[in-house]
Amino acid sequence: MSATSFISGMISYTTWLSGEIEALEQTDEITIVVAPAWYAPTLPRPFANVGWTFEQYSPGIDSGQRFTLASWAALFGYMVSLPFQLVKSLWLLVSYLGPFGLFLGWLLIMFGMVAVVKILKLFYHLMAALIDLVVKIIDLIGQYLPTGG
Repeated sequence: MSATSFISGMISYTTWLSGEIEALEQTDEITIVVAPAWYAPTLPRPFANVGWTFEQYSPGIDSGQRFTLASWAALFGYMVSLPFQLVKSLWLLVSYLGPFGLFLGWLLIMFGMVAVVKILKLFYHLMAALIDLVVKIIDLIGQYLPTGG
């Protein structure tokens, strides 16, 4: 291999590599797209906007979009803040209704707490029932397996 062919090959490879690195750089920003009215009409609009944004952006290698870590973090932060925004808007409604609103707020909080406790109890009883089922199946199999004695 001559020096000229080596240098031209190296320059060609460097140019190709620079083009690939430029294509892989993360330059796109994720912006929340407003969902149309027909998209998930039962959801609150901020939740529907996040779902519509996920459907509009198809992040991946084939789409050509490269999102920065900061834009992913901003989207995650926005999604985490949505329940708090919902509670804040409900609190405005509760404060507008006065003492009756305070009672409604208390009912909403207690409903959430009771629902969480009931769901945890459901999972506990479900896991206990599954473990009991596995133990009974093992016992049943053990009764019909011949012992070596």
